[in-house]
Amino acid sequence: MKKKIIQFIRSADNLNEVSGFAVNYAKKMDLDIHLLMVMETRHAYFYPMTSPLKSDLAAYEFEQIREERQLREQADMDKYVNEQNEIKGNPHFSFEIVNGATDLVLTEISRNEDTSFILINESQEPENGFIINTYLNILENAECPVLKIPQYTGITDIKKILYATDYREEDLPTLSKLSEIASIFSARITALHITDSVDLEEKLLSHGFETSVKEKVGYEGLEFTIHEDKDIIEGILTFSHKGNFDLIVLLKENRSFLKRIFTSSDSNKILSKSDIPVMIYHEKK
Repeated sequence: MKKKIIQFIRSADNLNEVSGFAVNYAKKMDLDIHLLMVMETRHAYFYPMTSPLKSDLAAYEFEQIREERQLREQADMDKYVNEQNEIKGNPHFSFEIVNGATDLVLTEISRNEDTSFILINESQEPENGFIINTYLNILENAECPVLKIPQYTGITDIKKILYATDYREEDLPTLSKLSEIASIFSARITALHITDSVDLEEKLLSHGFETSVKEKVGYEGLEFTIHEDKDIIEGILTFSHKGNFDLIVLLKENRSFLKRIFTSSDSNKILSKSDIPVMIYHEKK
């Protein structure tokens, strides 16, 4: 069974611009691309207390508008997919339009054996008011990696990967998988640890983790570094910017990272502020 990239699509507009990263990645990794559009049903219109649809007629008209839009999107996507599949050397494209709650649909498809990862382009984010909750729910329940890329990220090579680590055993299988990807791109991986202060204990932890990773992962293009910063998110973003990295990778099980990234005023901060793609790994149970 050939694996595929699930690219979340909110609209068929500008597909040439938003699919460049997926195409390049799919070619290198020998993956197919499946464009998935979710017509969000969990909308203010469907909440009785706030709904402006005061009559059955208004509700019927609104549903007609949705159906007309779906037909237009389907025609545009069908045309785009056919054009892409006619281009020699392109990965195979397919598409699907479903009605439902975006996070539930993406979580369900993440469980499929042929799903390699879910890709969300900034210009194609989930619709009004659900962005933060949608990301939280997907990251909490997805069983495959989720890749968020900035708006209109085109065809770029991945030469430098930044992996944020807290020196946990759970990092080892993820670093092994990441090393397989890095080898295809001939990329280097920097395992970065953010700490309030670099003391002797931190250095000992770093040395022990580095030794363990080298023994169990064995990727030559893997290096380790400690960066001092009181704000873990700003530390990751600053380091990635100064180092000209092409991809940031985080592991969901590293709660000390993810809890601070997706709560309170830091909600969605690293995804919204990073000017390079961010991949969140979620190990299958």
